Amino acid sequence: MFTKKFSIIIPFYNSKKYLKNALNSIVNQKRHNIEIILVDDASKDKSIKLISKFKKKFKYIKILRNKINSGVGFSRNKALKNAKGKYIIFLDSDDYLFPKSLLKLENFIKKKNFPDVVVLKHKKTTYPVTNSKLLKDLDYKKKSSEKFIKYLYKKEVPFSDCWFIAVKRSMILQNNIFFPNTHFGESEYFVSKTICFMRSYSCFNQNFYFKNDRIKSLNNIESLTATVSVLENLSKLTQLLKNKKLILSKREFIKKYFKNGLGLFNTLLALRNFNELKKISKFIYKNKNYFKNVQLGKKYDNFFSLLKKKNIFSSLIKYYEKIIKTKIIEIKKIKSYKDIYVYSKSKYSTAIIKIMKKEKFKIKGIIDDSIIFKNEQFLNYKIMNIKEFARNTRDKMNETGIIITHPKLIIVKKIMKSLKNLGFKNDQIISVKF
Repeated sequence: MFTKKFSIIIPFYNSKKYLKNALNSIVNQKRHNIEIILVDDASKDKSIKLISKFKKKFKYIKILRNKINSGVGFSRNKALKNAKGKYIIFLDSDDYLFPKSLLKLENFIKKKNFPDVVVLKHKKTTYPVTNSKLLKDLDYKKKSSEKFIKYLYKKEVPFSDCWFIAVKRSMILQNNIFFPNTHFGESEYFVSKTICFMRSYSCFNQNFYFKNDRIKSLNNIESLTATVSVLENLSKLTQLLKNKKLILSKREFIKKYFKNGLGLFNTLLALRNFNELKKISKFIYKNKNYFKNVQLGKKYDNFFSLLKKKNIFSSLIKYYEKIIKTKIIEIKKIKSYKDIYVYSKSKYSTAIIKIMKKEKFKIKGIIDDSIIFKNEQFLNYKIMNIKEFARNTRDKMNETGIIITHPKLIIVKKIMKSLKNLGFKNDQIISVKF
């Protein structure tokens, strides 16, 4: 009989401001058959002092420390190797669990006969604000990984964060499912491999997790480190594609994650300078063998051709220039409009705006409906929601063009529908993806 029901893993770096709330959301549930594993990624603030006070009071708290800042992936792996619980739950240091959610989840898991994966209901501060529809759609009478994958593949719903799920630890160990040791975007590999190797799942349709997306959170990183991390994550996905245990449908599913990751890499690449491109080319040269013998189709030929050239730096420069040139051609379709707005505040928008400025576009503002961006500035442009945008453009709608930069097709379609309901025409709206 196991003694720990859940291992709750919380990596953190300089999170003193948020950790107390995260920890209180767990300890206030008064569950003693759990363990909390905190991993300090070489914080420089007083986070360690705060959690040490918690540890004195709650003996089920473990503290692990990295000597140097090593990234979220490395930190989660370290915690996984020390975990003892039957199920693993991942909690980001600025998020929290809903009251009594652990007891409810425990009872639910017993009732469902201990599935490999439990999809958790969450709420968050950015769109989509909940995954309740996803849970309802996935709650088939006969659940299988094939049905799960088929749904995600068809609908293209966002499903790449490890805090979406509680995972049976034995399943993780049996299938050697760990995170890339990277600083950014590490969850895609872990989640996609988990979905491919799970044999059973259930949907827990009660509030469990609150995601506190913040303007300065890790998800908003646009640095060289993030660019290299995404490239390393792609190398892990290519290795997964070589796994002979994966049936065709699962390979196609992994390709979707690769495609999304490549779009993110292209976006971050567009933000790099000459010296940073040199550093990226060195990483590609060092790791090019990871990408060998992977067949993904013609749409990926430009990327994989990088690995076949003797002078990878020269090839990377051409690849970079082609990305920029392609985006210029796309955004020029809307250049005739006097006022141009960019829809969604993100790293994708940063890249597009950088290109637009070089091409002397006049950018009027940013549209984003996430409440955390209300009254905020982004790249010196005011962020407004769609209602405010509608008021501002009511008298000059025919002079207004909109560029949607969101990477998810399902979200783009919803945005386009909203804009057309306001009276905008097809030729006033373009969607630009990397």
